[in-house]
Amino acid sequence: STSALHPVVIHAKPSTRSTKSPSSLRMTRAARNAIEGRGMPSTPGWQSGRLNRLTDWATDQKPNRPIICEYDPKSRWLWTKWHGTVLKDTWKPVLAAMALALGIDYFVRRRFPTPSWSLLSVPAPSNPIIQRLTGLKKVWEYQLSLATFILIFFLS
Repeated sequence: STSALHPVVIHAKPSTRSTKSPSSLRMTRAARNAIEGRGMPSTPGWQSGRLNRLTDWATDQKPNRPIICEYDPKSRWLWTKWHGTVLKDTWKPVLAAMALALGIDYFVRRRFPTPSWSLLSVPAPSNPIIQRLTGLKKVWEYQLSLATFILIFFLS
């Protein structure tokens, strides 16, 4: 005997009243809007048109502030601009390097009471003290070459 194919029918349950709170229904709607691409971003502090204003500001052809500030030759004005300058950031290391150099000079003069050179003059390369510092001289020359290259390359 041939059996007939009968379609399967699934009946939905009769609708019952939901016991969900209204706030959870709003969250569901918000989630559905987000999935469908509708609605405003939920970021706190979002303002409509903010991205457009930022894009306009970034792509505007005219300057919105002076590129180079005017120079006022009065010394009082100039000293108020001390913060953030290269001089303010480097004066302490420069003084420390000078103190170290003076300390080395003082040590050499105390250890060898009769140096063959006078104060603030260049000693002869044949001096035994100077020959010991030849390695330091080479390091100094490499550092000087590297610093010169970096300054010329990045500031030209």
